[in-house]
Amino acid sequence: MACYVRKDICYSLRNFFPDNIENIFIEIMLPKTKPFCVGIFYRPPNQYSFLDDITTGFSKLSQETRDFFILGDMNINILINGKMIFENNKNSLSSNAPLSTILIKYKEFCSLFNLRQLIKSATRITSNSSSLIDHILTNAEDKISGSGIIDTSLSDHQLIFCTRKIIKTKCYTHKDIQCRSFKIIPVINSMNY
Repeated sequence: MACYVRKDICYSLRNFFPDNIENIFIEIMLPKTKPFCVGIFYRPPNQYSFLDDITTGFSKLSQETRDFFILGDMNINILINGKMIFENNKNSLSSNAPLSTILIKYKEFCSLFNLRQLIKSATRITSNSSSLIDHILTNAEDKISGSGIIDTSLSDHQLIFCTRKIIKTKCYTHKDIQCRSFKIIPVINSMNY
């Protein structure tokens, strides 16, 4: 697992999660914006305690009331028969469709931390199957301008991405600024006796 941060961006590594969780978590500090966190996770396919293990870290993270963006190979398929299971964190399959324990826990985890999953199409494609196991989760969906997948042909996993909106601040020119003059004006005091 690796994370590249451009050298002109201020960041700090953060540690919210236990050592048995493979992750990189950074806080990014951009000019004129509140800091936000970006995390990258890998969940091994048979690590069933993963969601329980990261819940404490997410509790700490949400207490700081920051926007966060989580990317990674969660190895939890949320695409069954070509349909998203959790469209806007709701079960989009019929009510009688059985969900595995990990899918139920994942839905509860996302609801608990108000997380939205941004990727909507298959991220792992083989000759026999396709699944959506690489996810981007965020608590700040309104700050995302785009997300999706890119076929790199380097692996059976697609590259996932999201772009964060840049909030432009209004630039004031000199003519917009009201100035007050503090010139000293001599006062002549005349008194009649």
